[in-house]
Amino acid sequence: MKNIYDYEVEENEIEYIQPSIRIFAIPIDYLKLDENNARVHKQKSVDAIAASLKKFGQQTPIVFSEDYTIKKGNGTYEAARMLGWKWIAAFKSNLTGNELDAWAVADNRTTELSSWNEEILSDLITKFESTDQELVKAIGFSDNDIKDMFNKMDEKQESEPVEKMMKMELRPYEHYDYIVVLSDNTYDWNFLIEYFELPRVNCSYGTNMKIGIARAVRAGVLVEKINDMKNEINHLRKELDNGRTPNNNI
Repeated sequence: MKNIYDYEVEENEIEYIQPSIRIFAIPIDYLKLDENNARVHKQKSVDAIAASLKKFGQQTPIVFSEDYTIKKGNGTYEAARMLGWKWIAAFKSNLTGNELDAWAVADNRTTELSSWNEEILSDLITKFESTDQELVKAIGFSDNDIKDMFNKMDEKQESEPVEKMMKMELRPYEHYDYIVVLSDNTYDWNFLIEYFELPRVNCSYGTNMKIGIARAVRAGVLVEKINDMKNEINHLRKELDNGRTPNNNI
């Protein structure tokens, strides 16, 4: 296969590169690290990138300048060499001089300004742990990182006041039948809280596991919501059957 740089590359030589970017494959020895790179990659960072490349392959190209100096992906380059790669996907930027250097700084800085939603991240890590331990190793968080994150979440929850739950007491001749809905992820839980306009309560975390919390929704309210949704769906179906485009969304 001849790529955009006129290199003859066999597919089996670049299997670790995501297929849609294999046309950007270039001999890794042609590239060089940026001596003026303001972003420092410690060995821990390079090891994490290498673990990701080994598990997922190269998913995005690195970027280089006219003289083959890497402007984005110095850490990826180091990790790829550590893995013994001979080829790497990379493309030449159309920017030059100060503009290219400024873009490289901006690219790193904009990533740095982002933060993690720890609840969602912890749910994802828990899901990875239950399906494939290799995924946990490949996402760049060490066992200590994960342990520290959960410990901080425990401490935060313990320091916040917890709303007391009202007991459900039955009067004579009353009885309640129950349908229990279990939420195994934060998204579903938050959706139900908002949908049924339920009061919120801080979640508690135990030493070894996350402790669930509950809220009660009267069956009449649930049935009313379901009927409203069924009516809305039937209305949309009628509009579609009549060839009209629905004006509202579910």
